[in-house]
Amino acid sequence: MAQISYDVDATTVILGGRILSDFIAGTTVQITFPNPDTSRFNGSGGSVSVAKRTDAKVSELEFHIVRGSADDVWLSTLQGSGEVTLLNASVSTLYKLDGKAKTETFEFTGGSITDQPQFTFANTDHNAEMTYKLQFRDFNRSI
Repeated sequence: MAQISYDVDATTVILGGRILSDFIAGTTVQITFPNPDTSRFNGSGGSVSVAKRTDAKVSELEFHIVRGSADDVWLSTLQGSGEVTLLNASVSTLYKLDGKAKTETFEFTGGSITDQPQFTFANTDHNAEMTYKLQFRDFNRSI
């Protein structure tokens, strides 16, 4: 399972058209790809068959926000609405290559909140944090 972690101070997360900003200081935004790109079937006589998986672009997004913040209230309202809300998301981060500023962006589609948010008390800034996890059907990466 591949995973990417971005520092919240250099990352912009847009979820359902809303720019999230109430991140816990010192945390990361994590993108996980739970499924491999291909499946392999090894046959007799040294043969191999490789096929692209239909679920290869499933991805998970996890982030930590301040409990009771505007972003937490918004996400809680979405989750508690009684209906599944499909969301698109964008995660952009800044980095440097050969001294030049660059941007990497992941665009996610067909997502939903998959788990109840997890509550933790943060020692860094003494705010309580809520950890949200979403899963998406598809993504595209641009650099």
